[in-house]
Amino acid sequence: MSPNEAKGLKVCQGKLDWELLPDEVLKECIKGLMDGNLKYERDNWKLQDGEVQRDYRNAAKRHIAADKAGEVYIPDPKGDIEVRHLASAINSLMIMMWHQMKEEKSNSEVA
Repeated sequence: MSPNEAKGLKVCQGKLDWELLPDEVLKECIKGLMDGNLKYERDNWKLQDGEVQRDYRNAAKRHIAADKAGEVYIPDPKGDIEVRHLASAINSLMIMMWHQMKEEKSNSEVA
């Protein structure tokens, strides 16, 4: 390929394709995390120890069950932020994965 033919080209092969994630879903997940910031404090979920996998697995299952029963949004007496049950289920799974990856990293550094 000549330099003239290569103008404007960007090599993307092998790089993460962030366009695969739907922005609308990410927005709903972020709203759920923002709601958590109001109830607790920012990044409080990072501080949990002990049975984090069990706790967040149960939370994910509760949110999925509520959605399956037809309750799309989490009832919030304050009404600060409207959060979908499925967004909270996704966040619970993401938090589980974050803790799992953190533990894997910690274990590999010890070895």
